[in-house]
Amino acid sequence: MKRINKRKNFFSKTIFFGEIGLFLLIFLIPSYLTFAQAPEACKFYGSLHIDGASAPLSTNITAYINGNPVTTQGGMIDVGYYSVYVYDGSNGDTVTFRINNLYDATPTGTWQAKGAIFLPLTVDTGTGGTGTCDLGEDCTNCADWVNYAGYQVRDSGVGYYDQACCNGIVTQIQVV
Repeated sequence: MKRINKRKNFFSKTIFFGEIGLFLLIFLIPSYLTFAQAPEACKFYGSLHIDGASAPLSTNITAYINGNPVTTQGGMIDVGYYSVYVYDGSNGDTVTFRINNLYDATPTGTWQAKGAIFLPLTVDTGTGGTGTCDLGEDCTNCADWVNYAGYQVRDSGVGYYDQACCNGIVTQIQVV
C-alpha cells in the first residue's frame, strides 16, 4: 500500500497558487496602471465683469460645449477674477460660459487640450441696473454679500442686514 504524503501535496498546491499570485502581480497590475490616465482639460482664466462691475466671489460659472453642460473644476478666485478647468472637450470645440445659471458671458472660447487660455468675460444682464445694488436689480451688481444662516444678505448702509438675495434679485428684508 502506497502512503500519500499530505504535507508534500499541501506545499505543492501552496507553491502553485503563489506562482499564480506572483504572475498577476507582475504582469496584470502594471498594465492596469498604465491605462489609468487623468482626463485632459483646458484652463480658461481672466476677469469677469457683470454689468460693468467686478463679479463677486459667490458668482457661479458653468461651462457648455455645443450647448451641453460639461465637467468643470474651479470658479471665482478673487472678486472679479475666475479660473476654470473645462473637461470633456475636443480640440476646436466652442466653449460658452453661463453666469449664475442665468446669463451667457461673452466672448466664447475655443477648447484646446492642455490649453491655458486668457479669456476676459463680460455679462450684460439687461436689467438696466445701476451697479449700486438697488432693490429689484440682479444680485451680481453687489459685491458685498455675506452668508448668514445659509442666506446671502447685506447691509445697504443702515447698520444691519436689510437686503437679501432672493432668486437672484435684490430684495428688502424687514427686521421685526
